[in-house]
Amino acid sequence: MNDKMKVRLHNGLKESSIGFLLALVYIILKYFYWPDIFIWLAETVFVIFCTVLFFIRGYRKGYSITNFNQEMQKKREEMLNSRFSEDLRCYKCSSIIKPEDNSCPICGWTWKL
Repeated sequence: MNDKMKVRLHNGLKESSIGFLLALVYIILKYFYWPDIFIWLAETVFVIFCTVLFFIRGYRKGYSITNFNQEMQKKREEMLNSRFSEDLRCYKCSSIIKPEDNSCPICGWTWKL
């Protein structure tokens, strides 16, 4: 996994949690600290905003993980087709995976979708 893929995966996971955290803060403030401060319009707009943000970012996060698996599959195919094979390392335990194996012999991790 190269640095660019690590950054993309980290950003996807970080962005997907923003909406969830905002909704959690709203619930804590609404029901435990300020029960009479919010009017129904502000509540509705805030909840809709948090929900949309959560689902949009969660949708993008799913694509980040799928792209990572596709990149690992491409790297494996390149390794099988290259004359001088490069070591393919497991994402979980960093052990070397042989070109003919479909998963890690130690932890069983696979890049198949």
